[in-house]
Amino acid sequence: MKVFAMVVAGVIVAAFAIVLPAAAPDPQGQYEARVFLLDKSGKSVDLAGITAMLTIQPKEGEKRTIRMEITKPGPLSPMGSMPRSDPRAIAQEQPRSGEGAKLEHAVCGQVKEMDNYLVEFVVVPGGISLRDVEKGLGIERGGDRRAPEEPEAMIQEHGMLHDHGGPYFRAELGREIIAPNQPVNFKSDVQFTIQGETKWAKGFDYPLGLYKDVSGNLTKELNKVKELIQNNQWDKVIELSRKVKRSVEAFPMLWFEKDQDRTEFEKARSECVTATEQVTSAAESKNKDLLLKSIDRCKDKLDELSDQAKDAKGARLEVSLQEKQQK
Repeated sequence: MKVFAMVVAGVIVAAFAIVLPAAAPDPQGQYEARVFLLDKSGKSVDLAGITAMLTIQPKEGEKRTIRMEITKPGPLSPMGSMPRSDPRAIAQEQPRSGEGAKLEHAVCGQVKEMDNYLVEFVVVPGGISLRDVEKGLGIERGGDRRAPEEPEAMIQEHGMLHDHGGPYFRAELGREIIAPNQPVNFKSDVQFTIQGETKWAKGFDYPLGLYKDVSGNLTKELNKVKELIQNNQWDKVIELSRKVKRSVEAFPMLWFEKDQDRTEFEKARSECVTATEQVTSAAESKNKDLLLKSIDRCKDKLDELSDQAKDAKGARLEVSLQEKQQK
């Protein structure tokens, strides 16, 4: 069972679109877009000879087209997704050092099909590595441990980990797109050139489409968990339950104009996270009856969360710690 995080948005590149060069990786937690070109099984494909252009249309502002650069994860960069949540639970489940160490995929974006490919688009803070993860977890390579940093502070400073163990396209999202203390709301397309042929992945909508699509996909995954339970495939039940939990935790926070809308959303988000924790707990204890009830409750909470997200003005993304310290 593979779970993927992917995003695309439908905006045609116009002749007057502003074209920006790709930016170098930013280790200070600035946000970037990552686009993954995968085969239908979810594996990274060879990007040699392939180019990508990212078109972004903010809800307010000019359309921008950005040349994306190919980036390869370093030898210490694990495969998977680090949501903006406590990474220690993930580290307990996966190898934590050495080349080839990995974290499992989480659904933290929209997925679009493009011919024989899957295209993933995610918005993440850039620059984190496995060494940064270990540092935040209080893990030293010599075997000594120290008091860990707060995970939120670590991710704010170093960025979010997200790769699929292979090359991907990246582009920094400048302050014209992600401005401090402003809602982030845009649609985007990705134009690929593959063996001289132009192909489009369209329909990415950040963040409202992200909530809608991923919530729907997670409901389908929970239905698959029910099938696995009937076949007594408990290892897969536990694995998929954990992925659903991490996927919900990976949702970006949202920006609301009305306090009541924000309060209702935060309540729905908290209840949804709690529901995923109950699913995971029941799966790990192999309590079939409780797990089936927890799955139904979690599906209801996902529907509520998606519904509450509709009132948002956009995503609420934090500025980097470096910027905060300069103010």
